[in-house]
Amino acid sequence: MARQAKAKLDKKGLSSLGLDKLVDILLEEAGSNKALKARLQAALAGTSGPEEIAALIDKRLTALETAKTSINSARAKDLGVEIAGLIRNVQSELAALDPRAATERMFRIMGLRTSIERRLRSDSVRLMKIIAEAEAAARDLVLNLPEKDQIALVPLIERERKRDRYHERAGLFESILVGLSRPASDAWEQVLLKEISGKEPGLMLPRLLQQLYRARGDADNYIRLEAIKPDRYQDPYSTALMLHEAKRHEEALTWARKIIKGPRLIYAEGEFHQVAGNHQLRELRLLEADILDGLKRKDEAREARWKFFLESFDADMLRRHIAKLDDFDEFDEMDRALKLVASSDRIYDALRFYLDWPRMDLAEQHVLRHRSAWDGRRERALEPAAEQLGESSPLAATILYRALITSVLDRSLMDSYADAAMWTLSLDIFDEKLPANAPVVSHDDFMDALETKHARKYGYWRLLSDARLYSEDLSQ
Repeated sequence: MARQAKAKLDKKGLSSLGLDKLVDILLEEAGSNKALKARLQAALAGTSGPEEIAALIDKRLTALETAKTSINSARAKDLGVEIAGLIRNVQSELAALDPRAATERMFRIMGLRTSIERRLRSDSVRLMKIIAEAEAAARDLVLNLPEKDQIALVPLIERERKRDRYHERAGLFESILVGLSRPASDAWEQVLLKEISGKEPGLMLPRLLQQLYRARGDADNYIRLEAIKPDRYQDPYSTALMLHEAKRHEEALTWARKIIKGPRLIYAEGEFHQVAGNHQLRELRLLEADILDGLKRKDEAREARWKFFLESFDADMLRRHIAKLDDFDEFDEMDRALKLVASSDRIYDALRFYLDWPRMDLAEQHVLRHRSAWDGRRERALEPAAEQLGESSPLAATILYRALITSVLDRSLMDSYADAAMWTLSLDIFDEKLPANAPVVSHDDFMDALETKHARKYGYWRLLSDARLYSEDLSQ
């Protein structure tokens, strides 16, 4: 007898249950599942037209907008489920019948963020993620609307932008403005320009408009806004780059050479950051040389690149400098650069240059030549250098790791003991690879000296023991 095929949980399998059975299951589940109940009610309302669905969604949104009670963790979980259900209803039911009405409701869901954040007793990552989904959905809906509907919704979008007091959604509004049809972005542009008029423009409004002008390639309006900002908000690099790309090299050079005194305020990755006036100096110097090339001032460009290389030992700047030379000149210039680096007392800049060029043989010689000078407090320079040298020069890596370990233990930096243990594990591995005539004490002698001096640093020794055991288990 042939075995009967097992029904699957798919459209065909569920259809085999029959309508009455499916209705019974849905009604039973809807009694305890609010999200499912809301979905079914929205689908039923849709049979009477978009107005019925919109009214159903509006009723619940009004209740959420006017609620004032605090939100604990349990309520946050339930609220997340409810809002996720509203998003699905707007996307799947209302949007199919009336895209503009769906967009308006999605912006209302998006607007719940402010009131919810005010009522939350503790952070709810899940709930905020759901609100972020509504924001992305609102953007997608509005950008897919017909031109006339986009224009009509500009006041709604601007109202929501003004509610973003801490600019957490600046990137969202930038993507909406840039993505709108030209008539709609023109309409919003005029609203924003009116908002700026007659007062200090601040940072965010000009930034929003400048994203639009950059997308349009409108350098004139971009520069006009940049020029009226206070110095602390200006961005010389982005301004110079846009002018350079527009082949307005004289203006670009002025901005690339602009000196801003005192701290600056920039907005990046959803947060404000205070930076020094010479922020992005490296990028500005690279750009300045390119601008001089654009002006056909080749000698000045070559001199600018060489000068910045001397100041920074920046490997990329040297590459660009050499690339602009005649074939027979580049070897002499390379030799000159290497001699200057080797004779410099800026040993950390020189080490980074050798690694970035890369010349691992010279990096090894450099580490050995200055083996007693490396300061383990310069962890940001030494740790990546040691990692990079580990394969080609275990001896050089050993010297740098020893400097790091010694510094951590000498200063009793308990928060760094785990790092020190891992560096010591690297020394264990390098021990067998060290040359017999290595100009450093042996690994055993180094460890004995550590134990004698730092025997009471129990945290470090315990972490080192654990790391060695774990390493042994992995190797078996």
